[in-house]
Amino acid sequence: MLERGFACLVLPVVSSDDLVDKITRFQEQEGLLAKNLFGWADGKAATFLMQSCQTKPDCWKAIMLTDPEKFVKPPNVTALTSLINSFKFNRPIEENK
Repeated sequence: MLERGFACLVLPVVSSDDLVDKITRFQEQEGLLAKNLFGWADGKAATFLMQSCQTKPDCWKAIMLTDPEKFVKPPNVTALTSLINSFKFNRPIEENK
């Protein structure tokens, strides 16, 4: 699949700046693979992913988020990244007494 320009990886990051730095280096080194990047993250990493869109709006073709820790306003650009958002609702079950 790599020969056809498709790959998948887990990218550990500690901040949105770390994410942008790693993605920028990847784009410089792997032009074909980096043309259409899709990102998925949950929790704190989902917040980093949203923040990376503020820093570098053209970085992602689409992002998928699950339970981000906080909402980050989308960047003000004409061509926005596609977004899929999923929230988990963990509510305690109360028994009737």
